[in-house]
Amino acid sequence: MNIVRSFVTLLSVALASAAAAQESFELERLQLDPAARGSLVVGDGEVAPAGTVRGVAAFDRQHRSLVTRGDDLLGRRDDRGWAAVVEDRDTLRLTLDYVVLPRVELYGRVNFVMNQGEGLQAASSGFGATSFGLRLGALQQASGAPFNLALAGEFFAPWGTRSIFAKPANPAGLFRLELGRDFGKNTVGVEGGYYLTDEQLVGSRTVGSEIRYGVVLARKGVIRPELSYRGAVGVDGERGPAYGEVLAGLRFNIGPVEVFGLGGPGIFNRYGTPQWRALAGFALRFERQEKAEEPAPAPEPAPAAAPPPPPPADPCAPGQAHTPDQCPDLDDDGDGVANRDDECPSEQGLAELKGCAAKDGDGDGVPDHQDKCPAEAGSADNEGCPRVVVEKEAKKVELREKVQFDTGKATIKPESAGLLDEIAKVLAEHAEITRVVIEGHSDSSGGAALNKRLSQARADAVLKALVERGIAKERLSAKGFGPSRPIASNDTPEGREANRRVEISIAQSE
Repeated sequence: MNIVRSFVTLLSVALASAAAAQESFELERLQLDPAARGSLVVGDGEVAPAGTVRGVAAFDRQHRSLVTRGDDLLGRRDDRGWAAVVEDRDTLRLTLDYVVLPRVELYGRVNFVMNQGEGLQAASSGFGATSFGLRLGALQQASGAPFNLALAGEFFAPWGTRSIFAKPANPAGLFRLELGRDFGKNTVGVEGGYYLTDEQLVGSRTVGSEIRYGVVLARKGVIRPELSYRGAVGVDGERGPAYGEVLAGLRFNIGPVEVFGLGGPGIFNRYGTPQWRALAGFALRFERQEKAEEPAPAPEPAPAAAPPPPPPADPCAPGQAHTPDQCPDLDDDGDGVANRDDECPSEQGLAELKGCAAKDGDGDGVPDHQDKCPAEAGSADNEGCPRVVVEKEAKKVELREKVQFDTGKATIKPESAGLLDEIAKVLAEHAEITRVVIEGHSDSSGGAALNKRLSQARADAVLKALVERGIAKERLSAKGFGPSRPIASNDTPEGREANRRVEISIAQSE
């Protein structure tokens, strides 16, 4: 059922008086998109660059945008029984859009009804709907987002000419969400919004707030065809489909100037839905021109390039200074160990010491790496260890090697000559030892008297050998103890071997 069926009553009132009061409502349902980045009538969420200004002037012809059941003023109706309250309507549409800041857009719209034919109006022209809006670009594909998204709010002022159905009865607001995406030169856009206004009576019908929506498929470029659908669904008063138009358009850009045309049929017999619409107009767009930077002065001609320096000399060539690390394959100190393996590359050394020189910490002539006693001076034939050590607290001169004698005799074997030399050396170095006793000891084999005589003879032989090596005789005395002072058991060969010995005790020292 058409929501304006009650206009039959208005027709009868008009016959009585042409100046009778008319219903106060806005007949126009279509708005042009102010920025028209993607479409003329459906927002796609794209916001122009900051500083962009776009002005539009369009001529809009609507046919039968308000109909009712029954006859018109001349007694006419169409084949379906509908009579036109507004047969034809010509409207001049003006729009101004300005992007004041990045992603912030302000716009305003005003309509002027130039002519309206065959209706109840006392006047056929006058100002129509006026609105002001704000659009915010939340996401922009040009900035890397996957799609364009914008939020918009618009205020509709209750201004206009009532007699030509161009004055809203109440202020209204439209809150809109726009979404779109470019696929190369093709654009898809969709918008949806809530049109908020007070309920009002139009004839016998109650109308009010509604949901408005639109969808568009368009192409960008110099020539820009598009196909869109705009509709509305009532949510207050009479609910359900309230408006719908299918519109095809074509736009042609020439620099800042755009000319366009748009047209198509209406879908429902609801107020503001024309049987068909044709619209043509032009737009001017001005974008802020960024001030061109002053060109940089031409650079001074570069001086002639100097010839390349000669390649650096090979540091490892003969006669060239270098560090061992620079030439790891060379042997700078000539010790047979390459620099890479030489821990002392600047001094000759031994391969077994990784190229470092041998050290003799105790000064005994035996290098530390071969010296079994590196902290004590010793003899080379004893692997660097001393065979004679003075132990003053124990009051003895310890012999770490035995004086060897011929079996059963007091004759010193030649292999003990080195030991005797070392004993003499130690006594000579320790002049504070003024008297020592050379003690001879034997095992228990044989007679005790014989063993005592043998031990005395062996002690005397050692005394004599030391005197021959420069030790003053008055510093020496010899005494044989025989088997009376064993240091091991005489029951084993090893024990008896240990008991046959010469010891030197310190009798007097300063």
